Amino acid sequence: MSAIKVSIVTVSDSCFRGAAEDKSGPLLQQLCENDGHRVVARRLVPDGIDSVSQTLIELSDNHSSDVIITTGGTGFTQRDVTPEATKRVIEKEAVGIQIALLTESMKKVKLAMLSRLVAGIRKSTLIVNFPGSEKACRECYEVIAEVLNHAVDQLRQDSEKVAIVHQKLHISSNAIMKSRVNLTPSGHRLRNSPFEMISFDEAMRIVNDESVALRKVIKLSLNEISKLIGKVVAEDITSPMPLPPFRASIKDGYAVIAKDGSGNRKVIDIPIVAGIDPDKVSVKEGFCARINTGGPVPENADAVVQVEDTEVVETAENGEEIIVNIKKPPSIDQDIRAIGSDIKTGEVVISKGTKLGPVELGILATVGCKSVPVFQRAVVAIMSTGDELLSAGDTYKKGAIYDANRVTLMALLTKHNYEVVDMGIARDDTDDVCNKIASALHQADVLITTGGVSMGEKDIVKAVLMLDFEAKIHFGRVNMKPGKPTTFATCCFENQKKLIFALPGNPVSAFVTCLLFAMPSLQILSGDIRKDHTKESNQLQKYHKTMKVNLKISKPLELDERPHFMRAVIDYSGDQIVATVLSGSQRSSRLLSAKDADALVLIPSKKEIKKDFLTTETAVTAFLISA
Repeated sequence: MSAIKVSIVTVSDSCFRGAAEDKSGPLLQQLCENDGHRVVARRLVPDGIDSVSQTLIELSDNHSSDVIITTGGTGFTQRDVTPEATKRVIEKEAVGIQIALLTESMKKVKLAMLSRLVAGIRKSTLIVNFPGSEKACRECYEVIAEVLNHAVDQLRQDSEKVAIVHQKLHISSNAIMKSRVNLTPSGHRLRNSPFEMISFDEAMRIVNDESVALRKVIKLSLNEISKLIGKVVAEDITSPMPLPPFRASIKDGYAVIAKDGSGNRKVIDIPIVAGIDPDKVSVKEGFCARINTGGPVPENADAVVQVEDTEVVETAENGEEIIVNIKKPPSIDQDIRAIGSDIKTGEVVISKGTKLGPVELGILATVGCKSVPVFQRAVVAIMSTGDELLSAGDTYKKGAIYDANRVTLMALLTKHNYEVVDMGIARDDTDDVCNKIASALHQADVLITTGGVSMGEKDIVKAVLMLDFEAKIHFGRVNMKPGKPTTFATCCFENQKKLIFALPGNPVSAFVTCLLFAMPSLQILSGDIRKDHTKESNQLQKYHKTMKVNLKISKPLELDERPHFMRAVIDYSGDQIVATVLSGSQRSSRLLSAKDADALVLIPSKKEIKKDFLTTETAVTAFLISA
């Protein structure tokens, strides 16, 4: 959400005259700015219905303010008329805010019942009255501070943000869910996974198909710049008009009739500047009209002569030109941009799949576009599982480890501008896992969990997904290292399809599988994928096209039974691009092995190349972690 724009109005005769110092206005500005809001205006006005109401209308009707806070003029004296001025301009009362302000203020001082505070809405602006004292302003601000964001989201008609808040309230009011999963005694648990191990390519194909089916298109107003930046256009956008929409002058000079040739011209009184209606100016034979760059050329003029090719012959007493000499004979259409010469009506100006940046938005504004169809970016919930986990900052206890997965994955997604919901840590308890998953699915389109998907007696995530959410497990094992127990599921929750990536708990496994499975899915959902995939040899190259580098390894490597994504550093300095696999353990639990890496090198399995070692002559593919 972009910062809330707040205007502060101090209402006081004595402050307006300079007989007293305005202390409440600066205090409110500080409180607002401390909460990340942007104070766009400060006003100091005398008491009086007209002075206050006119200020409120000015600050609300020009769309500069989301919230207006007044301070002063709410008492019982004859000049205290701020509530009356506010009632004159608001269109809806916000009675709940009035009651909350009065109730909380009376808890601190009984005299607060003498404050006549009014709150209400004018157009899309919330207006709230505060008393005049610093203490009362601070107390009243604390009352409304926690609801301001949600109030402004509603006034801005930000349905996504409003829905998230309502879902959270709905969750908190619901009874705790009871999982239907009964844990199997350790002596009876399965010794082999019931899930078939599939190839990486097959797993990516499934993720792709399910992600494409879930893509959503929304229309955003071109005025919502902060929401549009980085979004991907969902369909070709054509220009509804030609550009320029009229014959436009390329130079500062004079609009003339070409057949008049060179020689003297009488200068008509009305200059042609950008934005003028060309029908208001008529150029006849023997006359010319001053014209600025970008100005519309009158229909009966067919050339523009730059000012450098003219000279003044006669001026009026006030210095204005009467007659100028055209030194060179002009040609037809000289220095005139024709209608549609830049952009034709119906021409595609922004193609489907284009990521919007400043230039693209400028083009859309140029052709008069009002709204833009874009792919909606997914909201992603992140949840860790495990009794052994501590959150960062928790006091350490024996046998515990700090949860690195949640921090790592949230940082990765935040870096790529996804909205992330932190679901915390779920204990190895079916009810807790069930309730946290339900809460996550209320708030997000995609859920990423780590841990609880292998063969341990407390690995319950898959069972909870299947029994409590009737999720379809598309795959539960992938032939890769690290990340063999990676699980991908979908379910319908509150009539909405959700994607669930249940990743292994080892830190490197979680990081690598999030990069390889969840990130491509999120890119597909947001429309951020390439169109031409016909030459790609596997699914990973297809959906990480911008990250791919073909190279060789710096030294021979012993191969594994599974394809291995090894952390490596790429050397671009020589004639060939070479990857040096980082020394030390590449265990999936060792996150340090990813710290210095800038790439994942896909090392094939023994079965794929029918060898035990990979030589330095064999080409491999690396995927840039930092891309």
